[in-house]
Amino acid sequence: MVHKSPSSGRACPLIGSNAMLAPLRLASFAFALLAAFVAPCFGGGAGVTYQERPVIGGGRLEGRILAADHVPITERILITKDQEICGNERMLGEDLPAGAGLAGAIIFFPDIVGGKPFATNQTTEIMQKGCRFISARAVNGPNARLRLANLDSITHNIHVSEVIGRGSRAIHNVGQYPGGSDLELPVTLTRGNVVRLTCGIHSFMETWIFVARNPYYAVADENGAFAINDIPAGQHRLALWHPSYGAEYLTVTMRPGQRINLTHSLRLK
Repeated sequence: MVHKSPSSGRACPLIGSNAMLAPLRLASFAFALLAAFVAPCFGGGAGVTYQERPVIGGGRLEGRILAADHVPITERILITKDQEICGNERMLGEDLPAGAGLAGAIIFFPDIVGGKPFATNQTTEIMQKGCRFISARAVNGPNARLRLANLDSITHNIHVSEVIGRGSRAIHNVGQYPGGSDLELPVTLTRGNVVRLTCGIHSFMETWIFVARNPYYAVADENGAFAINDIPAGQHRLALWHPSYGAEYLTVTMRPGQRINLTHSLRLK
């Protein structure tokens, strides 16, 4: 059984100097955070140590996350530096029609503090290619790490920060030179669930990485489809988050061995 929780539709403050006015800007393969995005307020789980333990009769949640509203292309940026690698312009946004699957949406049970083990590999690979960050969407577990590879023939300066409400906390500031070794950086968050990556040399390069505090999460594929397995029986809060749509919350009541199908449309906040 799934129903909306009382906090459904609640959105965190936007970040950025002109956050109340700026629309989300999306870059292909990586959601750009050039001006602002709706930060998640997942709450529970911060400061709580997740305990791995057997799950007897775990359930499965599967389905699709859709766009309830049309998301248009928002802006064109003219590039004036390293054009031979970065190109002459960058179109920010994607023409996403209402009803389309929300690729990259995060589906997460923030309050589960014990259950199935974390994935063995907790490293997210991030490539810099054509002055874009190309990466997966999530990093999970207490040993989460980022592995950065510069495939361009120019230098990038990587800033990694934890998004906290309207502000952020710097985690790493490192240069990555062409032809150099990959960088592997630990990710330790204090309060948030989102890591923001930017380039200090090329201001139009940005992306985000979601950091889960337990393994009960999924990242929607290109059709908006997702699945989460081995969910303990009981009533759980479910968070749905996308950087342009913000967060919504549902309550999932899972019986032992139950399989629940959920199709949910997120609306622009």
